[in-house]
Amino acid sequence: MLVEATLVESEVFEAETIGCCQRNWRASLALSVLLLLSLIGSIVVRSLELNKPNGDFIILLSSEMPTHSPTYDQRPTLEIVQKRGRLLCGVEEGMGGINGFMDLCRAISAVLFGDPNRFEDVLLTPATRFRRLNDRSVDLIDFVTWTIEREINERTTGSNFYFTTPYYYDGLAYYGNETFVRCAEEKKRYAECSSLRICVIQGTSGQDFVESNFPSNNIVVVNQPYDLTVGLSNDTCNVIADGRSLLLRDASKYASIDRHFVIGSETLIAEPISVVTRGNDREFLDVIEWVVNALFYGEEQGLTKNTSRCKKKTPLAGNVSDLTFMIAVYCVGNYGDLLPVRVGGMNQINNGTTGMLFATPFGDLDRDTDSAFVPGRALLDIIMERGYLRCGVVTPDEYTGDNNSDNHELVGLGLMSSDYCHTLAAAIFKGDDAAVKLIYFSENDNSSVAALTTSEIDVLSGARIELMYDFASDSHVGFHFSEPYYYGADGVSFYSIATRDNEILLSSLVNSVVTAAIYALENGIVKERSEDMPLSSIFGDDLRWALRDAVAYSGSYGELYAKNFGSTEQTGRNVLNNEGPRIHSFSGLNP
Repeated sequence: MLVEATLVESEVFEAETIGCCQRNWRASLALSVLLLLSLIGSIVVRSLELNKPNGDFIILLSSEMPTHSPTYDQRPTLEIVQKRGRLLCGVEEGMGGINGFMDLCRAISAVLFGDPNRFEDVLLTPATRFRRLNDRSVDLIDFVTWTIEREINERTTGSNFYFTTPYYYDGLAYYGNETFVRCAEEKKRYAECSSLRICVIQGTSGQDFVESNFPSNNIVVVNQPYDLTVGLSNDTCNVIADGRSLLLRDASKYASIDRHFVIGSETLIAEPISVVTRGNDREFLDVIEWVVNALFYGEEQGLTKNTSRCKKKTPLAGNVSDLTFMIAVYCVGNYGDLLPVRVGGMNQINNGTTGMLFATPFGDLDRDTDSAFVPGRALLDIIMERGYLRCGVVTPDEYTGDNNSDNHELVGLGLMSSDYCHTLAAAIFKGDDAAVKLIYFSENDNSSVAALTTSEIDVLSGARIELMYDFASDSHVGFHFSEPYYYGADGVSFYSIATRDNEILLSSLVNSVVTAAIYALENGIVKERSEDMPLSSIFGDDLRWALRDAVAYSGSYGELYAKNFGSTEQTGRNVLNNEGPRIHSFSGLNP
């Protein structure tokens, strides 16, 4: 075998002196890592030994790295819906027969598309409905009890949500064996009541109520309404808890199981029923809000379905507020047409002769949440760091800041609006009602609107709820209005505290402060008993006493009214609602 060799120039290496650590850097690094891991392991083992229960072994299981949050289409919901060409309506199976849900979706579809049939119903369960809304499986969900807890931090998702004005009022009640219904209402669990078992649907406000009043061995949580029937028929439970209107609707079905079943006489909790949207797009909620108001307005004005005025095509206007909301009535019908079966007097148009004061349910406000990431907390922190609240007050023409006007109502309203600024300051600043700067605006110009838009003020008290200010325009941002704290004698002026749309946590705090005075009146809580108000750590630990501090200053709504109007006798709509009519539209709609 012939081997050929070729001479090549070899590389020349130059030696240099290196240190020990340079020479053995890989070994040193490996040793350091091993020592560090050994130290961590020792700490973990020691920790486990200290916390090991009853000598049992604790096994640490490896976990996968958390997945990235899904990315969603960032366009406004309204744009997505119109591009898709249909509305995705989340509805609980079997609910359409009681609340006219399909007609409500048809009304929204009519406004968005000029066609009441461009929607798709998506069946949901109470346990998963908020998650399905959060992951964009639906654009809205219907027939949901509005609580302030849910608008800030809903339990199953940890997200905030928006709620329309309630369009239906229901109340939780018990149904079942007469003896055990009485046991449940009396919260009795011994003697003849020892075998009490209450079936309740998961993910509902009814579950929250039952679990706060009974131990777990008295409760059976089911997934959907159908399971309530099954539970009664197979003796899994002897009582069920659900909305009174739903129980009445299904009474014949339940009677086939046992003719001696009864509906309890007590309304356990009030349930204002709303449409719900995601908490990242206030504009879309406002669209639905004004569809609901159009249905109310239609019944108030005697307007109903009119095919000649049901436009087949409605292009989106330059401003969303220019949508023709009354098309909902002309294409589908008014509120009374959609809800022909009404259980309870609250689901009637209020004509001004009965009270409309009603405290939105708080839910559980005293639970730990990460409020730092809810939009609006940053502004609250700025206000706290500044040391005072900048509160705008819209004053009626005759209001001069004192009682020297001949118009008693307007003087009282001006004083009450100012007092709500002090009440809000007390809530934010640990009871310091003086930590506020009042800035007065005339109601005859738009200076207050400009001041709130440019952040000259933090909130605006005495703001009338109107369509034109609910949506953003070229001249102002969109506003969020609290629940009304005063109903004008003219029947169209509802006064509230306004905040900017994107200040979610502040808006909820403001609404809670307005609600707190009404809640106090409902529950017989006066200024001297402010400690009976619920705690509210959901806003942050520093605001846990906010509602107590608010009522410690203002007292109940009755006390606040008497202080500013000089009379203990409330009038018109400004009295507690006693299960009488509470349906009424806000100002700004036209036939």
